[in-house]
Amino acid sequence: MQWNQVPNVAMYDAASWNLMVSTQSGMTPASAQAFAEASDQITFFFLVTGTMVLPVHGVFNPGDAVFFSGLPWWGGATGLANGYVKPSPPNRLAETDSPSGNGWLSLTSKIKVPFVTCPAPGIIFAWPGLQPGGGPTYMPVGNGVLQPVLTFGQGPYPDPNGISAPGQWWISGQYVGNTTLVPGGWGGGNVMVVNAGDELQSVIAYNAGTSTWTQTVTDLTASGQPSVSYSLSLVLGTPPSTPQQQNRAIFCLENPNNGSLTQAVSIYDIVIEAAQPDASLGQDIAAQPYVSGVSLAPDNMTLSIGRVVIYNPVLNTSVGSGYRPAMA
Repeated sequence: MQWNQVPNVAMYDAASWNLMVSTQSGMTPASAQAFAEASDQITFFFLVTGTMVLPVHGVFNPGDAVFFSGLPWWGGATGLANGYVKPSPPNRLAETDSPSGNGWLSLTSKIKVPFVTCPAPGIIFAWPGLQPGGGPTYMPVGNGVLQPVLTFGQGPYPDPNGISAPGQWWISGQYVGNTTLVPGGWGGGNVMVVNAGDELQSVIAYNAGTSTWTQTVTDLTASGQPSVSYSLSLVLGTPPSTPQQQNRAIFCLENPNNGSLTQAVSIYDIVIEAAQPDASLGQDIAAQPYVSGVSLAPDNMTLSIGRVVIYNPVLNTSVGSGYRPAMA
């Protein structure tokens, strides 16, 4: 992961530090970045390089790192500290594609439910997904996406088990696409309400025997590890068409109505299985600055990705961060 360094700055002493996450000592740039990468609550930090005295917040020594959520308000700290901003895609979307004719067969990933909610009337959708990329099996199904969607603030929604979740985080397997397959072009399975900090595992898997895609979401944190599932066959016609391949693996955060969060969001522990070996799998995403831990197994079919950051309010907001030219 390639952090955005802002030289010779620290958080402005007179700004609000209410969104400070933690302070750690004895840090190097590499260890501070690794600490921050593993926490979605952290969007930026500053690392002290020389003894620095702030009237409001006290004395900071070399190796001290101070981690924050939200937006930075940098103050000048020449020779005393450097700022670092967690990278994320400006359009809140990352993807890795398999070649036409060699579709993805499964996508396993994890996401942690954000610790903060989205202010009304905003909406948040965060999801991994599989989507066709064209090719000989694209029609007659056409475009659509298989997506277990972590949601805040949305309604109405596909809700076969009748769960009302206003003002709460919830998740379900969903499909948005062909109106013949799902009425209105938006279908989904049972809804599961989840809590801030819960770790959710999503599995999208293809069963060749039934030509069926099944999305299963498990709450690894909740007692008993409850789960919900949703199955759908992407086959149409009489006689049936060839099952549609999914060649795009997508990691996305959508914010209709300008929904926003003060923390970052990432999808991690990703494993994607292709139908056939291909040594080029993952090369399109490996060099992206907001991605870490990309590796292809010796079978050239199993792609692993450690983490993809899909949202950081520092980079995905229309409101710029502040800057004060001198440290108080």
